[in-house]
Amino acid sequence: MTTDLSCAALRARLSDLPAAIAAAESRYHRQVDAVAARLLSGSGRQVVLLAGPSSSGKTTTANFLADRLRAAGHFAAVVSLDDFYRSPTADPAYPRLPDGTPDFESVDALHTDEIHACMETLLSGEEYLVPRYDFKIAARRGGGMPLRLPQAGVVIFEGLHALNPKMDVGMPDGGLLRLFVSVSTNITEEDGTRVLSGRKIRFLRRLCRDHLSRAFPARRTYEVWQNVLAGEDRNLYPYKHRADCAINTFHDYEIGVLRPFDEALLSAPDAPQGDYIEVVRAALSRFAPIPADLVPETSLLREFIPGGVYESLYLNE
Repeated sequence: MTTDLSCAALRARLSDLPAAIAAAESRYHRQVDAVAARLLSGSGRQVVLLAGPSSSGKTTTANFLADRLRAAGHFAAVVSLDDFYRSPTADPAYPRLPDGTPDFESVDALHTDEIHACMETLLSGEEYLVPRYDFKIAARRGGGMPLRLPQAGVVIFEGLHALNPKMDVGMPDGGLLRLFVSVSTNITEEDGTRVLSGRKIRFLRRLCRDHLSRAFPARRTYEVWQNVLAGEDRNLYPYKHRADCAINTFHDYEIGVLRPFDEALLSAPDAPQGDYIEVVRAALSRFAPIPADLVPETSLLREFIPGGVYESLYLNE
């Protein structure tokens, strides 16, 4: 469920910045703890299907959840559905758009048969060699990651398509937990006029992450963004209702943290232009910059700015 938060209410929360940061971090981590508790109350081997749109914090949330389970004495592993991508250049079954270009957002861009085999093998207690996909070469790297679940083990499959029925067709519901992760907050005026939608907040996050982990300029992120959103509308949101639980990853203070990074990217000589960008720039200017060194290493926001406990995961994308 998406909630609205007015600019005035948000500024009031941020008037005591240390308290606001602590409260935002606690709010997010309590949600992760609640999902962990639900899994810990179960029995036997379990599969979590964790889905969310771009820059929602799927990778961070999956790894924090795994950490909580390990801290409680359970075995937990994270598997990215991205590692099951087909090769758009070598696989004739790769889905195509009407103009003949690869449809990277389609669920059929994944080897769903291998995903089923992986889940079934792990739930049976047998070992599966999880592939590793390298986006730089658009193909799998050699080898793989051997994975076996003990009797009380949990494996978290994370990716855009995790809630798609093709992921779990024929699988028993008893061993599955479906989790939806997103920015489920819109920032508004007092009269309800939208200042920043959850989608635009994710765009601000992605600008930073693309530059940090892939050295992309803002122009390149912007050029693909509308296609990314269209892909989410086709391939994610129709299945959102299948989730058993949800986590809102919005942090009250994140716009201030992202502002210096995003303003620098959007001020570059080749920065994108247009109404969308102007709305984003105007919204950024309404919130005071917040130094990045105030963001805890264990914050989900570290997925989008330098530093953090999982930085190596993002830089190796």
